[in-house]
Amino acid sequence: PSDLSGFEFFMIMLSNSLKKLRMPDKFAKVLAGREPREVKLREAGSGRHSLWDVKVVLDADGHMYLGRGWEQFARAHDLRLGYILLFSFDGDAVLTVKVFDVSMCRRHYQRDDDATGAATTAAARRRRRSTRLRRRSSRSG
Repeated sequence: PSDLSGFEFFMIMLSNSLKKLRMPDKFAKVLAGREPREVKLREAGSGRHSLWDVKVVLDADGHMYLGRGWEQFARAHDLRLGYILLFSFDGDAVLTVKVFDVSMCRRHYQRDDDATGAATTAAARRRRRSTRLRRRSSRSG
């Protein structure tokens, strides 16, 4: 359902949010009859290469939860009590997630295969190299 593209909501991590996460009732109502059996979670800024498969579960009262796969996502992103998660639905079973920790600032996760990580590593190497060169030149002078 492409008409849901850009639908956003936020969730606050509560003590019972680690095993499964209840989605807002309004989101479930908007999807009514078109609920995906599975969604893909994507950390904002990670590109399409880092998608987490998560089962969608509906209970007898029509409440929607993120089930199997959610706990792995939560642990991998070190989600803790009080963190705020901003979700954006792309209309095609992908939920992009932005994580805000208790400092109320967004968390950015470093990935080994992340392009920005590679750029950061290269910049750090250049800094170390220039520091070594400065040390050498100050010793020889």
